Formats: sequence, structure tokens, C-alpha cells
Amino acid sequence: MKFLDISPGLQEKIYDVKYSEDGILQITSYFPLKGMETQEIAKAAKNHSNQVRFKSVFSDEIPDDEWEKNKQQIKMKFQDELFNID
Repeated sequence: MKFLDISPGLQEKIYDVKYSEDGILQITSYFPLKGMETQEIAKAAKNHSNQVRFKSVFSDEIPDDEWEKNKQQIKMKFQDELFNID
């Protein structure tokens, strides 16, 4: 994600960045991003893609202070569950 010039705090909320087969930039965050966050990403992506699609791993919305307090645990738990799928 080095090609997107976005704030470090926003970068750590993003799980994956890739292009779809039809050239749309797909941003997958851990939790749904807020309006200002999606605007920051869309602005940074203008040079790379005409369209940006946002989705999230989890559908729950969490406050920023809860994210800051628990982000490492959330990321580790997600990675553990993802790699322990049988």
C-alpha cells in the first residue's frame, strides 16, 4: 500500500489493497471506515484508479478509542483464525 499517500493511522486499519479484474481498486479494512477515511483514500487513489470499492472484514463499527486500545489483539485474532481454518 506504499503507493497510497494516506496517514499511518488509516493505513493500519486496512487489511488488504488489490485491484479487481475490472480495474477497480478494492480496499478491505478490518472494520467499516468512516466517511472522512474513505474520502482520504479515494483522494489518494485518484492517480491509480477511477473507482475505489470499500469493504470490511467485520461488519461491526467500533469507536476510534476502542480500535486504538485493541488493534493489535484484533489483528492477531483475525490472523490466527484465518490461518487455522481447516
